[in-house]
Amino acid sequence: MDMTENKPTGRAVGGHAMSREKLTRALDDRNNPCVKEHNLTHQCLDRNNFDHAICRAYFENYKVCKKFWGDISLQRRRAGLKPYLPTPEERPAILLSKKL
Repeated sequence: MDMTENKPTGRAVGGHAMSREKLTRALDDRNNPCVKEHNLTHQCLDRNNFDHAICRAYFENYKVCKKFWGDISLQRRRAGLKPYLPTPEERPAILLSKKL
């Protein structure tokens, strides 16, 4: 049997697994302004035996956060501002300016 054919696929049994590098980037607030929402979602899942229905509000909040910062990144890219994703130091001012 040729062992070169049995390379890991990056998927965990029964679900998806991130590479260590991707997970590190996802949990780094420089690359992901929604780390807090990410962590709250996972805490809810842990507390509620991974019942997604119970944690629906957390998922929705995370989705809103990702859309907000994705829209900000797109606006900055179109305006020629770099970095496209604002730094953690810039984000509070942006949040205040966008409050209704």
